[in-house]
Order: sequence, then C-alpha cells, then structure tokens
Amino acid sequence: MKKTKLRSLREKAGFSQIELSFRVKIPSCCLSQMENGKMPVFPKYRKVLAAFFSVEPESLTDDRGMAAVVDE
Repeated sequence: MKKTKLRSLREKAGFSQIELSFRVKIPSCCLSQMENGKMPVFPKYRKVLAAFFSVEPESLTDDRGMAAVVDE
C-alpha cells in the first residue's frame, strides 16, 4: 500500500493526527490534507515537521511540494 512519508513517520512515532498537530502547532485539517496529497506541504510546515521527526526537509516532499509517497 502506498502512503506518504509524512503519514508513515507519524504512525511509526505512534501519534494520531490530532496529537501531532498539537505538538507541532499545525492545524489538524492541514495535516490531514498534506498526508492525503490534497495540499502541498508548505515550506514553513515542512521545516517544523522535519525537525520534529529528525529528517531532512527535502525528504518529506516531491518536486512539486506535495508529500512524498513511500511503499509499505
């Protein structure tokens, strides 16, 4: 099943979307839309999420700024 790297990182960390949104101060509706490929991961969000998960910001998005997709 394909899912976004963002969703994969969140699930591996054991957070719900609500919990993660609270911790990183990103509205849960935006987090949901980013995870589902319905809105780009804006640079300010990408930076915060990358720092939270200790990954490179560029690894979270594709070349269009949408959440990167991974195979699991």
